[in-house]
Amino acid sequence: MISIVRIFALAVATTVVVLAMAGPSSAQHHEHSDVHLHVELGELHAEPPVVEGHFGDGIDLPLYRAVNPGFGFHASQAGVTLDFDLLPIDIDTTARNLWYWDGAGSVAFGPSPHDLRVSHPTVPPSVVQVAPADSARIPGFDIGTSVETSPGSGEFEVHQHLWFDLVDSSGTPIAAPDDGVYLWATDFGVSTPGVDPSEPVLWVMGRGVEETVHEAAHEWVESHVVPEPTTLTLTAVAVALLLTTTGRRRRGGPACAKA
Repeated sequence: MISIVRIFALAVATTVVVLAMAGPSSAQHHEHSDVHLHVELGELHAEPPVVEGHFGDGIDLPLYRAVNPGFGFHASQAGVTLDFDLLPIDIDTTARNLWYWDGAGSVAFGPSPHDLRVSHPTVPPSVVQVAPADSARIPGFDIGTSVETSPGSGEFEVHQHLWFDLVDSSGTPIAAPDDGVYLWATDFGVSTPGVDPSEPVLWVMGRGVEETVHEAAHEWVESHVVPEPTTLTLTAVAVALLLTTTGRRRRGGPACAKA
């Protein structure tokens, strides 16, 4: 049984983290950074709650592939495995795992013209594919296992990048994917017993669009999809009350857009 003190501490910590992530005005440019993960008060934290990147952004990178952001997980010991699932996102009462906006006019996400395939570049056959019509949690795979950063350092981490490819329904890459912004969500878990999974992370990924378009999509997602701090705090308390403290926790429902 989780003590009331621990529940209160978890709720307070969640509120502090969310307020810290709110940061400066949304008018600023959003930097492209990795997803940073760590365990605090028995819960896996993933920051920032919204990340962005580009398909085809890199030397010799095909137009259908994105490899950033990556993942950086700081563990307390070696041998801790980090994994992920793909989540549905509710927008205007419709749930989809994969959304798309063509970048024209006001931000308006609809069905994606392509599937999304996520794969591990060095550990085949770790792969999962998401179709535009999918609307349920889709189990992912292990991202990596923590190792000591250098002999005797006492610091342990997972640092890994995955391949995110725009493909057709058969899994064949789209040589010239539609320009626009693609949106999906993940959450994360670890193999350490008693650690709750992370809150959702929203991925706002551009393909052939101006940065102003990408930023508009990012800000729309922050204001319409990311839960408000009070919601996150209540969720943390509910999770603490309802979940047991043994084994890996299975994650909950979709990331929901505000009405």
